[in-house]
Formats: sequence, C-alpha cells, structure tokens
Amino acid sequence: MPESWVVLLVFYWNTVKMKTVWSKANKSDFKKIVKDTTILFEKGMLSDGNAFFSNDVLRYFIQRNVKNSFEHTKNNLFINFLANARKYSPGTEVVLADLISNKEKRIKDLQISRVSSDVALEKTLQQINNMKNKLLFKEIVNLMGTSGRVHVTEEPVLKTELIMRDKYRIRVGVDNTFAKMINFSKDVFDFCHVCVIEGAPSSVSEINTLLNYCHEKNMFLLLLGRSFPIDVINTLAVNWQRKKLRVLPVVYGNSIYNLNAHADLCAISGATPINTATGHSLNGNLADTFGSLTNLQVGLQTVSATANTDPVYLVKSLKTKLSKLDIDETDKREIILNRLAGLSPKTLHVKIAQSPYSWQTKNEIEIALSIYNGFCQQATIITYEDGSTKHVPTHIYKKAKNMHNVYNDLTKNIGGYIVHEETKPRTNNR
Repeated sequence: MPESWVVLLVFYWNTVKMKTVWSKANKSDFKKIVKDTTILFEKGMLSDGNAFFSNDVLRYFIQRNVKNSFEHTKNNLFINFLANARKYSPGTEVVLADLISNKEKRIKDLQISRVSSDVALEKTLQQINNMKNKLLFKEIVNLMGTSGRVHVTEEPVLKTELIMRDKYRIRVGVDNTFAKMINFSKDVFDFCHVCVIEGAPSSVSEINTLLNYCHEKNMFLLLLGRSFPIDVINTLAVNWQRKKLRVLPVVYGNSIYNLNAHADLCAISGATPINTATGHSLNGNLADTFGSLTNLQVGLQTVSATANTDPVYLVKSLKTKLSKLDIDETDKREIILNRLAGLSPKTLHVKIAQSPYSWQTKNEIEIALSIYNGFCQQATIITYEDGSTKHVPTHIYKKAKNMHNVYNDLTKNIGGYIVHEETKPRTNNR
C-alpha cells in the first residue's frame, strides 16, 4: 500500500459478534454523496417525511440513511467537513457543498469588489429558499442593517416575534422571597451601584458593614449573590418598605442560562467580584469593589441597563469558546449565544414560533445574516465558462475553497476502509 494512502478505521461495537472487514477504495466512493448533493441543490430531496434544500445540506447528511458501515464512514467524513465549515461561519458549508458537487464547472474569472447594501440584500435573498423567510429577513435588515446583534431562537410563541433592545441585558432577577414581601415585579432606576458576591452571604452580621455604609450614604445598591438566607431577605425587605435602606437583592445561578451571570454583570458594571473562598471578606469596606449602571430596569428574571464599562474582553473570550465547540454541542452553544446577545448594547431578538419545521427557518435566517454581513465587507464575483455568474462573500469563499482542496486531497489518498461489522448468524442446513 502506498505510504500516501489513508486508511479510515471505524469501530461499531455491539453486544453481537463482530468481524473486521477491509474494502479497497476506488474513485467512485463519493459519487453517491456528490449526486445527492447535486439533487439537493437543484430541486431538493425528501427524507423521512422532511423536505431538504440547499441550505439544509448539513442537516440532510446528518439524517441521511445509509446502507452499510462503509457508506456510514464516507457519510461521516463528509459531515465532518460540512460541520467544520459551518463552525467557521453559517453558509460556508453550503458554499463548500456547492464546490464539491460542481467540480466539473470551470471558472473563467474571479473578481473581488465591494457591493452596496442594496446589492448585498438582493444577493442574500437569492440564497433563501422559503418566501416567508425572505420577508422575515427583509424585516430584520430594515430594523438592524449591519449594526448590532441579531439573536435567533425557536420559542413556544404563537407567531414569530421581533424584539428590539438597545441596552445590555443580564439574566439575573430579584430574589423571589424578597419580591413577594415587598410586592415587587419590575422597576426602573436612573443610577445604581453594583456589588457582586461570588457565592452567598451566610448571615446579616456578615454584611452588616456593607448595609450600614449604604444607609449612611443613602446609596441605591444592586447586590448580586448566588442566594440569600432568610434573615438577610427579611432585613432588606423591612428596611426597603420603611425607606431606610435601598439594597436590592438579585440572584444568579438558578438556571443553566445564568450560571455565569455574575461575570457578565461585572463586565458591564466594572464591579470586582467578592469571593470569600479565595480570601475576600464581606466584613470590610467594599466600596472599592463597586461597579455602577445607568438607565436600569430590574425585573424578576432580567436586568437591563446602560453599561459603565465595555465588556469587549469577555465577549472576545466567549466567541473563542464558541468557535471551539463541536456542531452537536447545541446546549453549550445556545448558552454562549444567549450570553453574547445580552452583552451586546443593541440586539434584535428574533423569536421563531416553534414547530416541526422551525429549525429550517432558524437555519436559513442564520445563514442569511452571515452571508449579508459578509457581502457588506467584500464580495467575490465568480464568472464561469458557460457565462453564468455567482456572488459569494469573499471570506466565506476563501474558507470554502481551502476546505475543498483539503477534501479533494484526502478523498484521493484514501487507500481503503477497515470497519467492524456484525457477523451474520450461521444457518444449519440439514
């Protein structure tokens, strides 16, 4: 076997007896995959009662039924390429699949240029298959353009909603017991100081110095903690009602979406977190650890405000974590995307009405947003020898082209496949 060959080894473990099978590679190994991709792009395909089109190429191959272990191996290889392209930027997997399925289509000329926002919108709409999704995307662009952040989710709502927010939003809320005691639902404030405790105070005596300081300075303080004991809540509630103390207890860590909300609040307020486990004390003067917020709106589940500091470093860190997640880590991805949406000062939340097909709407809108923003930076205009042309965002085309070259090199150098398959039961012929 030549040294340049690659052998794909796949194990399928089961309780039944297995056997090792070798199959030599040939040039037509990926012919069926290319054929299915071509049909998907030209007219769509049906699979398990679902209709799939070009933008659904990754989801189609994930759900695609295969005949045997060898086909499963090839299918997984193709999925890995598409998934890594998608991780780079939504829509890259579509361009990559198009390059693979149209490898015989010869390019005559490539031009790189800037296009107007109107042309960017026109070319993006051509990438969207569903007419309702085109109308939805037009509305999104009219509201946001290329500024701010668009957060797309599937929600149990009656119809798709577009919610514009021009403040930072952190998923923390007023302590439920405190809220019931003072009959609190939501309120707005011009200014507040912020104190962030990593963990929880053990008693009123532990934060007595802090409460006295707030009383003497007549200070409105947003006090964030993992939880608050009942004596602390009673003290804060009674003094709030008597207008002697303006300290609002806010809780984080009561759901998977706000486990790290204390870091988010610190990032926008400039507060320094207090952690008793690392030697910090709640008994001393904590004024140096305070942050601040303006134009504050506090509710039972969220806090919205104008930031005192720019959370640029935390946002960069979260984006790095997001880029390292595998495509199937959807829960972690959703948590990080929610945090990024809250850490953006201008966000449009697109709530897509949940249904068996809402994933397609979400997928197309995410791809369209990526392509539109890419067009607004730089476009590559491809002219083919048959006279047809195609516009692709430059950074997406470069990435897809590079991955296409890697795909070609890899598939050409596969020498064969070794898989473990179930042994067929023997039959006794008498």
